[in-house]
Amino acid sequence: MSQQIIFGENRHAVSQQIIFGENRYAVAQQIIFGENQHAVAQQIIFGENRHAVSVPYFSKMKLYWAVWAVGGFLGWGCRTPEKSLGVGQRTKEGEAPRVQVSGTLTESHPYCGGAYPGEEELRRLNAARPLQTWLYIRSGTVNRENARIMDSTQTNAEGRFLFDLPPGSYVILLPEHKKHQAVDALLQQSGRDITVDRACLETWWEKGLMTVDVQSGTPLQGLDVHLRHACFVPYPPHCFNYTGPYPP
Repeated sequence: MSQQIIFGENRHAVSQQIIFGENRYAVAQQIIFGENQHAVAQQIIFGENRHAVSVPYFSKMKLYWAVWAVGGFLGWGCRTPEKSLGVGQRTKEGEAPRVQVSGTLTESHPYCGGAYPGEEELRRLNAARPLQTWLYIRSGTVNRENARIMDSTQTNAEGRFLFDLPPGSYVILLPEHKKHQAVDALLQQSGRDITVDRACLETWWEKGLMTVDVQSGTPLQGLDVHLRHACFVPYPPHCFNYTGPYPP
């Protein structure tokens, strides 16, 4: 059995040919849409005798139904479209509906000495501000570099993020959590005035930003995370100890 579908350069045509046996018995069906006329021709061949039926000028409506009917015969109308369930609920056949996981990421920086900035500036520094960055998802409850990044998203101007995930357990990651070499880079911050807790960094990296347990049909909302920075040390500040001077 063979099937051929042809779309010409200057004329649109669809042809289908089904052959049984050694070229003796054949059924051929051809639909032709010419440049200046609408025509449907059907030719049926059995053996050496030919029987042809042609209908030269179809109205637009009849042409539509003719194409629809042949499309169904060719299998165009037999496809099951992917369900469109809205954001956070897209699904494929055989896959559990996806669930929305959303929240907000913010950060704040402290006053680190020097000239007194005034109450307004202190409030501004201490206030939570949206953090625009990329977030990543790995499956499981512990971050592993050899685990595949399943999804990513970028927080918007308000710090909001949204993932669409099938049920399961996941770790949400900051960019620093993607590669373990980030731990080695942070260890290089150790110096005369800064000490680093390596075990603390390893734990921070393995935990990621947070872990989430996604249940079928139960959206996870309001996952608000705040990153509080410290003076003169990188993030995560709880893994560093600064003993140097502060500005007067």
